[in-house]
Amino acid sequence: MARAAPDCSLDMRYQHMSNDGVLKTGECRSLPEVLADGRLRVHESWQWTLGTGGSGTSVIEEIREADEPKHPRRHDPSCKE
Repeated sequence: MARAAPDCSLDMRYQHMSNDGVLKTGECRSLPEVLADGRLRVHESWQWTLGTGGSGTSVIEEIREADEPKHPRRHDPSCKE
């Protein structure tokens, strides 16, 4: 579940179950970025709140197949790109 903040970041809470059935919960702040070619990159700061513990940062970037058509991306014009 996520809530959008005024700066267009996402404040998220999530649940995860490992392959061996261990339940974990976590929280994450994600800041989406629209790249010049229209792809999406998300910068994340996260931490586990139940389970193994730990925290970190991640960068997730959209990749496209070479022959995949490029579709215009809808976004809130008030968000910084």
